[in-house]
Amino acid sequence: MRESIRRTIISLAALIVLWLTIYGPAFFHDFVNFDDPTYIYKEGMVTQGLSWVFSIEFMKVFPASTAV
Repeated sequence: MRESIRRTIISLAALIVLWLTIYGPAFFHDFVNFDDPTYIYKEGMVTQGLSWVFSIEFMKVFPASTAV
């Protein structure tokens, strides 16, 4: 039992080190927002509200969003 806990802790530590090695440098990059104004906060559908997400037309285009 003790050996399995030790193996689990070592595996978890190895995964954390691997994750930090791969994704750690991204924490020091500057944020780039080339298309955020166009696609996010200046988009007409977003500024008018998100009630269109629940409309029948949206459900026809994206049927996977209704299949839960």
